[in-house]
This record gives sequence, C-alpha cells and structure tokens, in this order.
Amino acid sequence: AGSVVTKGKKFPPRSLILGNPAKFVRELNDEEISFLKQSALNYVDFKNEFLKDLQ
Repeated sequence: AGSVVTKGKKFPPRSLILGNPAKFVRELNDEEISFLKQSALNYVDFKNEFLKDLQ
C-alpha cells in the first residue's frame, strides 16, 4: 500500500513492489502468496460479519 506505479510501468506476477516510484524488490514465494490470499478472504469475512451485525 502506498506505492506509486507510474504510467506504463509493468511488473511480472508474484512481484513485491515498494516505494515511490514503485520498484521491484523480489518475487513472492508460494507461502507468501497463500498468506496474502487468505488475508484477503479474512477481510471479506470481517465485512460480512460487520454487515450481519448491522441488521
């Protein structure tokens, strides 16, 4: 979050990019990819629980 990707800049899949402007740091491994996917699913679950509590 917070990295600025300049116009026309492209990065390969599984890239960890950081900075302003964004720069390639390294390739993410399978464990890191799995963790990030699970984290995203957790946020969806948190959203659903929050919406359920509003009703």
